[in-house]
Amino acid sequence: MNRAHARALRHNPTEAERALWKHLRLRQMEGQGFRVLRFGNHQVLADVQAVKEAIREALLRT
Repeated sequence: MNRAHARALRHNPTEAERALWKHLRLRQMEGQGFRVLRFGNHQVLADVQAVKEAIREALLRT
């Protein structure tokens, strides 16, 4: 993926990405470091609570 494409994706989030970030605050994750976790759009839209719990568990393991 080139930089222009990555930038375009950041500036045009999907409905699922917007829904997830609505529930998460970036500052809650500052200083925690990042790992790649993947969730399908359908998972986020159908059960955002389960996605949030998976993220929380991943943060607790680090």
